[in-house]
Amino acid sequence: MGRNPAKTLIAVPEATEGPLRDPIPAGARAVLSLFEGPLATVRFPELDADVLAARASTVLEAQREVEALERALDDARARTCEANAQLATAATAALAYAKVYARDRDELQPLLDAIVLPQGGGRHEAALAPRRRGRPRKDASTAELLPSVEST
Repeated sequence: MGRNPAKTLIAVPEATEGPLRDPIPAGARAVLSLFEGPLATVRFPELDADVLAARASTVLEAQREVEALERALDDARARTCEANAQLATAATAALAYAKVYARDRDELQPLLDAIVLPQGGGRHEAALAPRRRGRPRKDASTAELLPSVEST
């Protein structure tokens, strides 16, 4: 198990090939640096620079996988949102056509009148609502938190 102490054990990956976030805690990173430098030739039972480098590499690979899955999840969420918007548009048009069709069919009117579709083309209304600004209004429960001081 010969080892070249001059060899860099843990190369910090380039931004294009490595994870966006460094998953290795600062303490572990410091230990890795020690075993790349002053302790490069020191071996402990089942622990040396090569073992630490391999485990750090495993952590970096797992982080790359997590980030790839997060990107895929974000893409899937965006596709779901777009598909929901398209469905809402189609459902709105279908309901309008059905109401015209059902004008002379009294048995369909209650069924169609019971359907309520979201406004705004299927987008979530809370996302469209303007944010409230300023301080919240006082209500009876918080109006007087401190007792009044009366002057005599």
